[in-house]
Amino acid sequence: MFVCVILERIPDDHEAIVTFDYGDCFGLSNFEMVDESIYESLDFCLSDIVSKVKVLRDVYNIGTKLEFSVNDVLKVEDAVSGGILYRKSNET
Repeated sequence: MFVCVILERIPDDHEAIVTFDYGDCFGLSNFEMVDESIYESLDFCLSDIVSKVKVLRDVYNIGTKLEFSVNDVLKVEDAVSGGILYRKSNET
């Protein structure tokens, strides 16, 4: 759940580069957590797609929303500074 806190603290309209453990990588902004009652889970986030850095299946459009499980997030980087805000640990 630590990644949820990081994503929610990113200012609106500030782009973050998010890499998923299945290989896709997007520039995303405007993060918000999906209401727990929808999936009976606190693990889902909604964001705006700003850019497609590396996408395995090109079914996503810039300017649309992306809903994802925070459990699939491998890394979060600041798009401006390149600083790493979050990296998934290999430890379970």
